[in-house]
Amino acid sequence: MDEVKSAIWKIHPDTGPELLLIIVDTLARHAVGVDENSAEKLGVLISAYDELAEEMDCSVLFIHHAGKDGDRGMRGSTALSGAVSTIIRCEKEGDELTLWCEKQRGAPEFEPIGFQYRQVNGSAVLNSVLANDHFTSDELLILDAIETSKSGIAATRDFMRSGGELPPPASLKRALDSLINRKKIMKVSRGKYANFQTST
Repeated sequence: MDEVKSAIWKIHPDTGPELLLIIVDTLARHAVGVDENSAEKLGVLISAYDELAEEMDCSVLFIHHAGKDGDRGMRGSTALSGAVSTIIRCEKEGDELTLWCEKQRGAPEFEPIGFQYRQVNGSAVLNSVLANDHFTSDELLILDAIETSKSGIAATRDFMRSGGELPPPASLKRALDSLINRKKIMKVSRGKYANFQTST
């Protein structure tokens, strides 16, 4: 715990500083010797941070990497994804960053949030952009398949990557759910989708 280096404070004029957020950057760096693939070991670590958050009356943010196959989500045991309240995935393409909500316990998942990265006097500056029109590679292949379909309707089997393989089920579901939630496409029947604007 003594390795936690980052935190966000709020300064009250009357009562002074209030700790709002502890940032663990990265989880792997602060869990040296802990087997990330062990639900039991990772569970003990998470429990310790839960106790710290309760004692300090604040939240804890883990910065964590995706696994070798990013489509399968976070690296290590699923105990982490099961224990946290919110999961936000960050993707970078060129100078643009997009934050995607993959889990929000007790509340609807928020819309994607986009930023454009630029350097100003040696510092990083993020400008907000409309993330609703930003798409992951899997979302683009879904939109392209629908657009190029003669009927305007594409089936799940049509959403193939350039190598001829379908995305992993979890990745495909995430992309389809995101497009449906953002009203870009609509499910017209089991396993079949069309553009939201042209669907009847």
